[in-house]
Amino acid sequence: MAALLIVLLFICALCLLLSLLTMMRVAEGIPHAHPDASCEIPAPPPLVSVIVPARNEERRIGECLQSLLEQDYPAMEVIVVDDRSTDGTAALVGAMSAADPRVRLVAGADLPPGWLGKPHALWQGVRHAAGEYLCFVDADTRLHPRCVGMAVSLCAPDKADLLTFGMKVECPSFWEKAVQPLILQMILAWFPADKINDPSSEVASANGPFLFFRRAVYEALGGHEAVREEIVEDLELARKVKKAGYTILWVLAPELVRIRMYQSLKEIWEGWSKNFYKSMGERLWLAPIVAAGILWFFLLPWVAGAVSLAALVGSGMDGRTACVFSLSLVTITAAKVIRRWMHTVYGVTEQGLLLQPLGALVVVGILVNSTIRTRLGKGLSWKGRAYPGGGAVSRPAQGGERA
Repeated sequence: MAALLIVLLFICALCLLLSLLTMMRVAEGIPHAHPDASCEIPAPPPLVSVIVPARNEERRIGECLQSLLEQDYPAMEVIVVDDRSTDGTAALVGAMSAADPRVRLVAGADLPPGWLGKPHALWQGVRHAAGEYLCFVDADTRLHPRCVGMAVSLCAPDKADLLTFGMKVECPSFWEKAVQPLILQMILAWFPADKINDPSSEVASANGPFLFFRRAVYEALGGHEAVREEIVEDLELARKVKKAGYTILWVLAPELVRIRMYQSLKEIWEGWSKNFYKSMGERLWLAPIVAAGILWFFLLPWVAGAVSLAALVGSGMDGRTACVFSLSLVTITAAKVIRRWMHTVYGVTEQGLLLQPLGALVVVGILVNSTIRTRLGKGLSWKGRAYPGGGAVSRPAQGGERA
C-alpha cells in the first residue's frame, strides 16, 4: 500500500510541476492588457453597445452600471434587459436611465419555448442595439474605466472577431475560497489560452461575463438565437466562431475586469452544475476520469500526509511512511506555489489552501450532480428554473419563473 502511495504521490507532484510550467508558458505567450497601456481608437470611434442581462440583480446591477458609466470611451450605449425581475432591479435601472441617457432599460418578454433565459435576454438586447460592436457583460461584473476603449483598440481594425478577457475572480467567502480556485485551475488547464487564440487549433472558449463581438460576425453566426437552447452559451458561441473560420482573442486582463461569480455554496453548486458536464462535451466516459483526477491531485496528498504523519508520531520512523509524508509535503507545497502564481498572474485568491481537500470533495460532488442530472434528464436548477437534461424547457415560461 505504501509503495502504491509513493508512486501516486510522485506522479501527482510531477504532474503539478508540469502543469505549473505549462501555465507559465501559456501566460507568457498570450496578450496582456493593463489599464495604463496605450490604446489606439479609430476615428471616429465606433459605437459600442453594452448589453447587460438582469434577472433579480438588485444587489449587484448598480455597481455594474456605475462602472460602465465611468468608462472613458466616448461612443457607448448601455442596454439593460430586465428579465422579468421580481425585486427592485427595474426600478434601480430606471432611475439610473433617467439620470444618464446612455442607459436604456428594456422590459424582457416572456420566455418562448425552446429558449433558455440568458440567451433570450441577450438576443432581445441586441435587437435594441445600434453599435458596430456588441459587448455582453454580466450584472456581477465590474469594469475598469479604460476597459471598453481597450477592447475597441484590441479588436479594430480587423484584429479579432470575438474578444474575451481573462478576469479577476473575487472569492471573499469561505466556500468561494474552498471551491473557486480549484475550478479555475481546471479551466486554465482544460482551455489553454494560447490554443484558444490559435486559428489552427480546435480549442475554443470565452468568458461569458465579458464578450466583445464584431457585430457583423455575431450576426453571421446567428447570434444568441443559434445557441438559444445552450446552457453554456458562451462556450458554444466561441466554438461557432472558431468553426466558421473567425478569430478569437483571449487577453489576460485581471486589472480591467473583475467579477464575483457566486456568493454562497448553493450558488456555487447550482452555477457550476449547469456548466460542468456540458463543458466536457457531455462525454460520459470522461466524467469518472476527471473525478478521479480531482481526488488524486487535490485530496490524496492531504489525506496521505495526515495519515503518514500520525503513523510516524505514533509508531516512530519508518522508511516508506516517511517517504509518503515527504512526497505529500512536496505535493502540497507545489499546490501552494501554483496558488501563489495564479494570484500573481490572474488575481485568484491565494487564501484557502487548507480548504483544498474540502473543495475537492465539493467539486467532485458538483461533477457527479451535473453528470447524473443531465444524463437522466432530471433537470439542472439555475435561478429558480429547472432545465430538463440541462437544456431549454419546451413550453412557455410562467409568470413567476426566473430566466
